[in-house]
Amino acid sequence: MNYYISDLHLNCKNKYEGRTLEHDKILKENWNKTVTNGDTVYILGDIGREGGNKEMEYLCEIISTLKGKKVLVQGNHEKLKDIRVKQLFVEIIPYKEISDNFNGINQNVVLCHYPILFWNGQHKNWIHLYGHLHNTNEEALYRNCLKEVNKYFAIQGTKGHTDCPPARAYNVGAMMPYMNYTPRTLEESLRVENKDMKIELIKLKFNDTCSYKYKPFKHCCEAIQNDKAIVFTDEDINDIGGEYKDDGISTPQFCTSHTEVITSYEDEWEQTDNYPIRFCPHCGEEIEISVVEEIDVSDKYNELSKQRNEVWKKCQRTDSKKKESELREQVSKLDKQIDSFYWLDEWKENNYV
Repeated sequence: MNYYISDLHLNCKNKYEGRTLEHDKILKENWNKTVTNGDTVYILGDIGREGGNKEMEYLCEIISTLKGKKVLVQGNHEKLKDIRVKQLFVEIIPYKEISDNFNGINQNVVLCHYPILFWNGQHKNWIHLYGHLHNTNEEALYRNCLKEVNKYFAIQGTKGHTDCPPARAYNVGAMMPYMNYTPRTLEESLRVENKDMKIELIKLKFNDTCSYKYKPFKHCCEAIQNDKAIVFTDEDINDIGGEYKDDGISTPQFCTSHTEVITSYEDEWEQTDNYPIRFCPHCGEEIEISVVEEIDVSDKYNELSKQRNEVWKKCQRTDSKKKESELREQVSKLDKQIDSFYWLDEWKENNYV
């Protein structure tokens, strides 16, 4: 049996993926539960941190305990100056073409650490597996480019043939949620079903500020809907370049969410950073978010604020405990209506117009 995985990044930590050394243990456990010593695992580059003797010993210690015959397709982080690391692989190459078999079908596969836009046999059902991009905007860009290539060839054909099948490429990076730090078979990689996910936003403007509501939409797959590490939010968005801001307000994005406890002197607090993603990490489909309408809801907002103030004045003036309780309940309801203008939730026209 053949398995595939990329970007192990052993002995590495990063914040935007929430990567810790604990993931090395998870990778090892998942790997050895899945792979047998009779299997072959194609690792598409970036096996881990290479440095001094201590780092190299750690790298060798982990890789040597991973089951199966290991083939390394080199990535941009591979230096491979240490013979101890080299001898752990049955083959080390920069690029490889193989034939895999599942369900009685021989399937040609192009293996490379880097994503290729035009690969050998791409419109003859050859599949491309790659890594390198992680769960980033570059991955979204590549997926979009590939989609445009398929649109073009669906119309123009290639070399006189108008019935060429679409090009299929899959990111097998270990950190991708559908990989879950586990080598996967080709069949498992092809099992992902892509569906469009388009989110249409309504921008509400009121009293020199704005907020967003979204029209009902379907998730591209159940996996992203159930993934607790992915949130649809307009709060705590990591947006150094201001790419996701409009009128100084963050536009809602699907994000990978990372929370850590910050300790400074005697203070301790939680800090959340949400990193926008432009494609589904489970099925690879692009996430399209656009503002389709702007509505000025100042009149409705001011009307509710006025009602709230009038009820509150009555509440302060009454001598009846029963009446005061009733008025406070009305104030609470009006407060919730007013607060809802700021919430990110589903668009309901009757509530705001």
